[in-house]
Amino acid sequence: MVIEIHRPDLEALITERLLSGPFQTVTDLLWDALKSAPVRSEPPKAQPKNVIEFFRKSPPHGKNTDYDA
Repeated sequence: MVIEIHRPDLEALITERLLSGPFQTVTDLLWDALKSAPVRSEPPKAQPKNVIEFFRKSPPHGKNTDYDA
């Protein structure tokens, strides 16, 4: 498996953890991170396709909401 990292800030964080932490390899670092991360019990919600869809699905849509309260 090949994993590509396209975010310089993430690559820098990994390098920092490798140099200053108990991890000898990226595999060790990923193993520890994934084993300690919580497991989602439900799949993530689908992201809206655009801003209009986002606002249509937001709770205040179609309601008379006073935002100046």
